[in-house]
Order: sequence, then structure tokens, then C-alpha cells
Amino acid sequence: MSELNLIIPGLIWGEVDDLEYILHGAKFDAITKIIAKSKKTDYDFSYSDLIYGHDFSDNKLSLAENYAKKLGLPVGCNYILLEPTNLRADRDRLLIAESDILQLNEVESLNLLSILNQHFNQDDVYFSYINEHLWLAQLPFSVKHFKTCPIVDIIGCNIDEYLPSGDNYLLLHRILNEVQMLFHNFELEAKREEEGLVAVNSVWFWDKKYKQLPSEINQIIKPERGSFFVETDFINSNAAILIDKAYFPLCYQDSFAWVENLNLLDRHLGTVLGLLQSGKIRYLKLWVPQKDKTIVLHLNKLSLYKFWKKGNYKQLVTDFQ
Repeated sequence: MSELNLIIPGLIWGEVDDLEYILHGAKFDAITKIIAKSKKTDYDFSYSDLIYGHDFSDNKLSLAENYAKKLGLPVGCNYILLEPTNLRADRDRLLIAESDILQLNEVESLNLLSILNQHFNQDDVYFSYINEHLWLAQLPFSVKHFKTCPIVDIIGCNIDEYLPSGDNYLLLHRILNEVQMLFHNFELEAKREEEGLVAVNSVWFWDKKYKQLPSEINQIIKPERGSFFVETDFINSNAAILIDKAYFPLCYQDSFAWVENLNLLDRHLGTVLGLLQSGKIRYLKLWVPQKDKTIVLHLNKLSLYKFWKKGNYKQLVTDFQ
């Protein structure tokens, strides 16, 4: 294969001052070698741009408008996406969780949407189902110039910094407050608590505009749960491979799980470096998505012989940022 593209969110721990305590002697030899010897470039797209970039059938429409079009909803109306979520108080902060952690099934999701539609019917607010974890709202006011942020970019963050803003934001916040009250009183929540499931206590409104992605990541595949990418099928694929095992521990500041996943990832990246050195891979690109950009690490076989380029993980990450 001429080029291997790996997308690895969560590769870089953001709080550099914590690393010495967090690492507990972990070295990440392959990851350190890649960071030290690679050429680095920045791209102007976030993790959510990468995740949702392939869902646009019409690049002139927002993502919400694209989904509305796919669902056959009226053209020219005001649409915004929303995800069911769990908000958790942490001291003076309110932290947001990704919708997948809720483990909602289709029946539960449709029940919640039915409750919302009954409540907001007289306000000309209508909700539609996209999948268990992603819904669509049709609103009687414009959200065209709203500034919003998808959950996947802000998991584990304080939502105060990312609440939707723009014209009519107070109208949207009123809807959000009413949704939270409805979910708090909904009998499904008592049942979920009895079953030990995470409570659905809020939703998160957001939308995106189209952003052109580099051709190397126009097609993305993700290994099955518990699998990494060194299997023959993945190595011989022309698609970019998404490995997100370290991302969620990073978002939730779960340092133990993050180190554990990076140790496993490091062993597999060692195998990849062996393939690069042997010529079975001619070029390696690691795409590391951040909230507001994506950092790309470029390596070829000659990169590995730059012996003067070295350092430990903490030193390199400090320089990196």
C-alpha cells in the first residue's frame, strides 16, 4: 500500500502539567517516535467536521437542512439538530455527555419525541427522528446565524462556554428549559434509573455548515469494537481508519483508561512503523482532531532515520502545543 491514513482523536493529552503524574512511567515508544520524527501541518476542521462531513448531500445547505431534505420535510423552514444527553453538575460546572452513553433504543427515542411533539405542538415546534441519538427540530423562528457546537467536540466540557448563541437564542433556551422539565417528570427516567442506565435529562441543539475535507479522508472506516487496525483488511484498504479508543477517556479526564488505551495503541503503531520501515507502507499520516483544528503528522521511511529528532512524550507534547 502506498499510504496509510489513521485518524486518532485523543492522542494528545491537553493538560501538559498533569502528564508526569498521569503517565506513571509509561513511555509510548512508537507514539513518541512518530511525534518526534514527523512533519506537522494544521488543517482547519474539527472532529465533528470529520465525523459528519460525509452526511452532506447538498453542500449549500446546513447539516440540519440536509437531514430535513432526506426526511422529505418542507423546504425553506427553520431546522436545527438536537441530541438527547445527560448533563452532570460538577462543582460550579455543568458537564455534557455524548448521546451514545445513554444506550437509547428506537422505542425509547420515539417515545421521547412523542412527548416533545405533544407538548410543543401549539408552539409550532416539531421534532423528527433521524436515529436513536440524533433528532431534528423544525422551529417557528430563524436559527440561520446561530453559533453552535456539536456534542462530539465538547464531551466532558462545561456547557456554559458552548451554549447556542445568536438572534432568537432566548427562544431556543426557553425550549431547552421546557424539554429538561419534561424529561425530569417522564416515567421513562425512573425505569432507566432502576435498570442502572444513564438518565436522559436534557437535549443539545446544534447545526453545522459543510466544510471540505482532504481527499485522503473522504472515506472513513472504523474497526469493530475490541479490534485494532493492523488486520490485513484494514492495512490493504484505501480508506482512512478511525481509532477513537483514547478519545472518550481523554474527554472525561479518565487518565487510567487513557493511558491503558494509549499503551495498546502504541503497540499497534509499533507494528505500523515496522511496515513503514520495510516498505510495505510508503507513507503514513496520523490525523489528530482537536476542537477547532486537526493536526496531521506525516512520515515516510526516511523520517525514521532522523536520529537527532527525539524526546519523551511530555517534552514533545509540550512543544507540540
